[in-house]
Amino acid sequence: VVMPWVILLFVLFIERLAVIVKKKTDVQPLKAFAATGQGLLWKHKEDSFMYKGDISPSEAHQRLKSNPSAVLVDVRTQPEWTFVGVPQVDRLVRLSWQVYPTMDVNASFVEEVKAMGLANDAEIICLCRSGARSASAATALSQAGFNNCWNVASGFEGDKDASGHRAHVNGWKASGLPWAQS
Repeated sequence: VVMPWVILLFVLFIERLAVIVKKKTDVQPLKAFAATGQGLLWKHKEDSFMYKGDISPSEAHQRLKSNPSAVLVDVRTQPEWTFVGVPQVDRLVRLSWQVYPTMDVNASFVEEVKAMGLANDAEIICLCRSGARSASAATALSQAGFNNCWNVASGFEGDKDASGHRAHVNGWKASGLPWAQS
């Protein structure tokens, strides 16, 4: 007999692994167990509180230009904004998903977004360094009732190149989109 806490730890591990490898499926594990003891439950993305999807930096930029109510929420940290740069777009919100230097999740993140007065159907595009934190932020906003949240999959800096450097393979900067550094 497998203890329920072992299964829960396994589910949490799989969910974290899915974010790391940017798993793209239409199903997600539920943090619950089958009442019959059959194992993990799986739920289709359309029926879940997942964000709407992953988009490229170019698509995010185009959406921001064409939709005057779309908002780009840069969920990186203050040091990243200062030393790495920020997108140069109208309607940019800088709101950390994780707080530097501890990198604890910002417990007031959702409440701070709600305080902005955005409609539940407002197009909210989340951006981080490489797409993992912004996926978590978009999911949290979706779970809070915002139903038009998107994740910039390759983020601001994107993946590392063969030399271990970012901002050359993909991401906002590598796509040639407008940005500035402090």
